[in-house]
Amino acid sequence: MTNPASPLIHTYYLILLDVAVGVCFLVILKVGMVWGMAKLAHVLRDDDPAAKSATPTVHKKVIPHMPPMARALWYGLSIAWMLSALIQINPQFLSRPHPSAGITGSFVPHVSHASTWFANSFAQHPMSWNVLSVMVQFSVGALLWTGRGRGWGRFVAWTGAFVSLFVWVTNGFGGTFHANLGFLGGWPGPGLLMAFSLVLLALPNLDEPRMAAFTRIGLVSFWLLAAVEEALPSNGLWTPTGMRQAFQTNSAFAEPRFVTSAIDSVAGAFIAHPVVWNAIVVATLLLFAILTILRRPILITRVVASAFLIFTWWVSQNLGLNISFALSIDTAPIVALFVWMPHALKRPTKEKRHQRSASTEDLHGNRASV
Repeated sequence: MTNPASPLIHTYYLILLDVAVGVCFLVILKVGMVWGMAKLAHVLRDDDPAAKSATPTVHKKVIPHMPPMARALWYGLSIAWMLSALIQINPQFLSRPHPSAGITGSFVPHVSHASTWFANSFAQHPMSWNVLSVMVQFSVGALLWTGRGRGWGRFVAWTGAFVSLFVWVTNGFGGTFHANLGFLGGWPGPGLLMAFSLVLLALPNLDEPRMAAFTRIGLVSFWLLAAVEEALPSNGLWTPTGMRQAFQTNSAFAEPRFVTSAIDSVAGAFIAHPVVWNAIVVATLLLFAILTILRRPILITRVVASAFLIFTWWVSQNLGLNISFALSIDTAPIVALFVWMPHALKRPTKEKRHQRSASTEDLHGNRASV
């Protein structure tokens, strides 16, 4: 018996192939035009006697200087966008229901209207919306990679921030107004965290000390708010029923047995003793907030926080393979990127503190050196 979804999937892949061929053609055309203009300029210069006798001017390509933190953020976010686009190509996104279509139990009833409307529109035109989602995510990722540190790259970052907020709203506000999710369910959603990250890139003249300060404030705020969200009694994560809903997945892939068996084992332990395990999760989040404030020990904090994020990304966020409109990678990888950003948790040395205090004294005129 023929699968009725086969013609739809065949058409879907043909559209994606046409888009890929079109993009490759434009890239080749752009490279060819640049090469042709360079050759034409060289020929015209050889035909002009005055140009031959003149000393050739060497034009060096100006590469914008970027601090290590900004470079890590540019590369990390561009990879996250392109990886999400690769996940989005899966044809299961055309036929499986999206989670935002069922958020009828929101604390604020009107909050679910936007995401429910978009879910219904996606269900009516799944191919068009999914192709558009793949194109937008690939475009944002590729343009962030090539435009890092440049003016038009910052424009792409602002555009990606607005797209991320749109994804956050249409995916049910990251579960902020929905019970039984919390940190384990991917709160506050990748859209909000991606928007915050892209705004950091889009801000002009943001030097490394201020970016490090913003990163620490963002990490501390995330750990504290995640602990509060996880501990709220109204979320129901202290009960077996609420914990069971937090571990529900909507995978878009046929996963290996060892992945699903680990998820089932951990979910069974959490559901059997929700009070104990939820208390451990809340205490761990508060501990990470304290360690981020103290900024020591740096390596141990990064390793333990990354292990915790990988664990939750696997067992409760399904390795970012759940059905979504976009940014399917989920929350944990974006937080891990900030945890490992250079100088994000580094304490200032004595020399830097002395230089900072000296420059402050000279600025205010309290101690002018002779």
